[in-house]
Amino acid sequence: MQEASSFCVCLGKERHQLRKRLDVQYRGASPVESAMLADTKETGVTIMLMDSKMDHGPIVMQETAYFAHWPKKPVVEEALATLGGRLLAEAIPLWLSGSIEAAP
Repeated sequence: MQEASSFCVCLGKERHQLRKRLDVQYRGASPVESAMLADTKETGVTIMLMDSKMDHGPIVMQETAYFAHWPKKPVVEEALATLGGRLLAEAIPLWLSGSIEAAP
């Protein structure tokens, strides 16, 4: 089974995307693998407002994850999924109340 590098959340008329990456350098289907191969010690998750372009849109929230030494990919995936879930749980009520806005 192939893991998704992002998923979409619809809040009213807005569509939001949670991405397992911080840097636009690692766009596409394998941002985690690309960061690992480049030995980037910093990665994370991004919640962004989707627009018509692929992997593009204003950022709602981001959180960074640091890996001094890269563990196996399933460990990284689980850590980022947990981080993304916490970030999404924080972002949804803030977005719905109008307390946060997307920034370009």
